[in-house]
Amino acid sequence: PPRSTPLYSSSAADEYKRQTYLLTIQVEDGGEGNRGAREGSSDDITAGSGVRYDTASVTILILDINDNPPVFEHSPYTIRLLETNSLVKAPDTTAIPKSAIFVASAKDADDYPYNQIEYSFRDGGRHNEHFTINGTTGQIYLAQSLDREREPILVLELLAMDSGTPRLTSTGTLTIIVEDANDHPPRFENTEYSFSVEENVNQETVVAEVLAEDEDAIHNADVT
Repeated sequence: PPRSTPLYSSSAADEYKRQTYLLTIQVEDGGEGNRGAREGSSDDITAGSGVRYDTASVTILILDINDNPPVFEHSPYTIRLLETNSLVKAPDTTAIPKSAIFVASAKDADDYPYNQIEYSFRDGGRHNEHFTINGTTGQIYLAQSLDREREPILVLELLAMDSGTPRLTSTGTLTIIVEDANDHPPRFENTEYSFSVEENVNQETVVAEVLAEDEDAIHNADVT
């Protein structure tokens, strides 16, 4: 009667190293010639004196599974934005669309369909409300205007999730440094001043002092 036998792997298969295995298997019957040879018989048994065998080719394809999480290759990222929301500097490795301030990009070593990536912000991020993200493209947009005087540095935790079951994730970090724009006028400490000066004071004598401040930074805060 027909008999079956299992084939076992001798080591773990890796689809990324080798995707196909070609095997030749042989089956032999219990003919006298075969049994005598196995038992060390001294009889002169010639080829074909009862041994029957057959061969078959077996092709084994290694199928991909979702065993690799997506990876942000260049995280952590840092960009600089003016308060007026103009992009000043971004990583050279990233193409910035006209209306986006940044593009998050992760890679997944698995094959389709497990390597489809969805982008989002990690829940609970302090600065999430300032931005929105396109879950498909990873493009990040401003949702609120920036104010360097209130928050000069904002940090976003990025999340990349693949399409396997279960879904695998990884995180990245984007730091936004807000550059100052000259968006505050200087202001006097008081709106009105009144001083008394004695007559006949010497020339270049200080007769009063007024104070003005500017909430901007560096040279934008210099007042004259």
